[in-house]
Amino acid sequence: MVEGLIFINDYKPDIVFLDINMPLLNGFELLDKLTFKNFYLIFRTAHQEYGLKATKQNATDYLLKPIGTEYLVEAIERVEKKIREKERAPDIQKLLRDLLELRHFKVPVPSKTSIDFVSHTQILYMEADSRLTKIVFTTSSTVTSLKALKDYEAILCKNELSFIRINNSYIINLNYVSPYSKEDGGAW
Repeated sequence: MVEGLIFINDYKPDIVFLDINMPLLNGFELLDKLTFKNFYLIFRTAHQEYGLKATKQNATDYLLKPIGTEYLVEAIERVEKKIREKERAPDIQKLLRDLLELRHFKVPVPSKTSIDFVSHTQILYMEADSRLTKIVFTTSSTVTSLKALKDYEAILCKNELSFIRINNSYIINLNYVSPYSKEDGGAW
């Protein structure tokens, strides 16, 4: 970890491959501590949540583990093309700001008497209940929202926050799906 900080600051590479989960510091903390930040960034992660819009806008690419050779080659070719076309390296500071903002993203949950704002990371799934939405949290508690499921789809699925609408009745948080079984009729 510390060696990575020193290496990047001393050698000023064109490309940095960065894992999100590392010992001592995570990838975002390492980026924050760097003095040299003028490079093309390719995230390497096992967590799809880091393929968020902010990452896509400010990192050159991200590779999900296990990394296939063809995806690695494609990512490097994208960087080579950007270098040939003299395209500026992404703004690492903006990436860090955007990711921090998304980490703290809150979802409005209106009821008859108030509007609660809950962290998207606490939502396990949502279920359509007529024109309402039943929200189930990671703590197994539930709440009924006055918003329709389609409203939550626009908020969560379109912003690439690891949510997917799997059918007319459910939106699930992919961070809590492991594994997905194709048996008994389950297929995408």
